[in-house]
Amino acid sequence: MLAMQDMVKTMRGIAPWPVMRAFLKRSGLPVARGWDEVIEKFNELPALERTRAEASVEKFLTDYHLHGEKWVTFLEVPEHFRDRLSTYLGSLQPENGQATSDFPLRMADDFLMTEEQDILQLVKVTTQGDVVSLIFSGIAAAERKDTIYPDQFVTSGIPPAFTGYEEIVLIRRQASQYFPVIVFDKAQGLVQALVPSLGNMSAEDVLLTNLTRKINELLVAEFQLDLQLLRNHNLFPAIHNIYMEPTEGTVVELGFQTETGSAKLERMKEHDLRQEPFHVKGKAAVFNTLLEFRLTVRWELNGHNVELMLPGTTRTIAKSPPYALYRARITGTVDQAEFGHCIAKLLDYS
Repeated sequence: MLAMQDMVKTMRGIAPWPVMRAFLKRSGLPVARGWDEVIEKFNELPALERTRAEASVEKFLTDYHLHGEKWVTFLEVPEHFRDRLSTYLGSLQPENGQATSDFPLRMADDFLMTEEQDILQLVKVTTQGDVVSLIFSGIAAAERKDTIYPDQFVTSGIPPAFTGYEEIVLIRRQASQYFPVIVFDKAQGLVQALVPSLGNMSAEDVLLTNLTRKINELLVAEFQLDLQLLRNHNLFPAIHNIYMEPTEGTVVELGFQTETGSAKLERMKEHDLRQEPFHVKGKAAVFNTLLEFRLTVRWELNGHNVELMLPGTTRTIAKSPPYALYRARITGTVDQAEFGHCIAKLLDYS
């Protein structure tokens, strides 16, 4: 059984607090106001009740690596290879190593800098019906910048080397662990390549490149060059199709270009852009001719919000059609069923 404080240390780095709070409430577990308080409340539980509660949290953490805050790209699999691919992926075993031993927890910070970067290690394989999931661990290093000011040296005084400077920038190189995922649903005929949402698209591109390279290396070892995942499923049509379906969720962000060449990006906090008066009248002024290139739609599921974002830009539509977009971001999901809801909608509308 994993210790609650260790699970919280991992979760607070990968899961938004509102998602954790929704899970606690749904599971009938002590609901707190933040990560530190949830540990305190668990410590107050009777021993047997606490053991059961921590087991529930451990399952949530393990599952969250499969569905939480993810970018998704779909890779197409030829129909005649789908049975063989499903069997092969399901037969794989986790690789020996510290990341596998520690999973679902993150490795200790002082251990991360000793690990090789951009090398993925398979740490977990799960099979549910026709769905096989592979969870990998990888290490990425990034620079952290902190700014301090001379007046912060109150007690010790300003070091002579810093005299005359208005601000001092400190740069520290940090390593972090991430968990990209490969999911193959034989019924869909698509491989889902899932990488965590880091808030840095360049870094996320590197993660996706590493993930697709890793899965193709595994396929070459089994199928030689007969099977490689090189063809992406185009998600661009989902932008227009979801926008044009007034009963499908709440559209809270829309990027579009009018026939006059004007590009707009509109956002709403709560209400649906499709019914917002300014948007409706502006759309009518250009005879309802919009070329949508970006969209965020929100659904209320089980009492909280999940979002699907299709992150096109004006560059997406800069060339002649057909237009292409190969990634989407899913956020706010508490369990795999909610994540599956978003995946199903994305595929249905694309």
